[in-house]
Amino acid sequence: MKKFKCTKHFPKKYQAQTTFDQSGFPIYRRHHIWTPRKRGKQIGRLLYTHHSQGELWYLRLLLTKIRGPTSWDALKRINGVQYKTFKDACRSYGLLDDDNEWHEVLSECCKSGFPSQIRQLFVHIIVNCQVTDLLHLWNLHWKHMVDDIILRQRNVSESPQTILNDKQLEFYALAEIDKLLRSIGKSLKQYSQLPLPPMSYMQAGSNNLVIDETSYNMAEMAAEFDKLFQKCNAEQLDVFNAVLRSVDKNEGQSKEEIESLKKFSEWVLRIGNGQIATPRDGLFDYEEDDIVIPAQFCDPQLTNDVENMIMWTYPKFLDNYKSPQYISERAILTPTNQIVAHLNSAIVETIPGESFSYFSVDRAEDFGEVFYNLPIT
Repeated sequence: MKKFKCTKHFPKKYQAQTTFDQSGFPIYRRHHIWTPRKRGKQIGRLLYTHHSQGELWYLRLLLTKIRGPTSWDALKRINGVQYKTFKDACRSYGLLDDDNEWHEVLSECCKSGFPSQIRQLFVHIIVNCQVTDLLHLWNLHWKHMVDDIILRQRNVSESPQTILNDKQLEFYALAEIDKLLRSIGKSLKQYSQLPLPPMSYMQAGSNNLVIDETSYNMAEMAAEFDKLFQKCNAEQLDVFNAVLRSVDKNEGQSKEEIESLKKFSEWVLRIGNGQIATPRDGLFDYEEDDIVIPAQFCDPQLTNDVENMIMWTYPKFLDNYKSPQYISERAILTPTNQIVAHLNSAIVETIPGESFSYFSVDRAEDFGEVFYNLPIT
């Protein structure tokens, strides 16, 4: 297309009657004449986005209503007021309806429905209905979805003293919402307006560390401490106070070491809370749960092999391997038992002396004739 004219000579010229050219091919009658667009140029079309995609949905909504925006900020500027998000701009522009209908539906269900039914209704609303303020809807109704969670966690931990605070209850409720979403091919990560609980709650089970850390009553533990503290003798009090002073003063570590450990701890907590995003550098095909370890937590001068890891974890191993305290203060965590066996073999091979293998024997025991004289039915 050049200057509103097709270089391929399409469409053909106006033809009143069907005729034949010199070669005998027909030139068909054409009633319409192609003319250039009179109302400007058409750039293209906007791709479809689902209302659960958050800011992307509101951005598309603004693009269909606001003519000639010159920047992202221009889209968020309504009547001279600059808004922070596309959602706020849509609300000011009058493009969003209120969520009263969904609040009323959930409130009615909360009066007589079970917590599991309320969670199912919430998932149905966020998946199939256009909710304007999803976070506000969640904040108003999530406490009605957790009445069964405390009882369940107490049954799992086999401890009637298990106590969960509001934040833990909310995390467990969000984990239940995620399970329902995954059953229909979605996940909580697709709804950016909702808070995302730590992965430990998303993978909660009978061996979950969160259960172990919350299976106690803080008031009872404080009373137990006061009771035992009063019974301490002078020597025990000296040790107790010395430990507390050492902790308060951060003795034994330099400021650089303390700062380095603080940064590393914060990074580990961010991993546990699911706040480390999957890398998108285009260099590798990353999985959803992959992360990149910062260079400051790595030693690029050492070869990344098993021998160096063992030497770093167990320094002067041959001089200390007989010390129970030395062994108990160190550990290497591995994801599978196969790697455990490999590391054990590599460490044991460095111990001097002759090795022995001890084998076990399995055999069937005879429990007497009583099992053989049973009647056949």
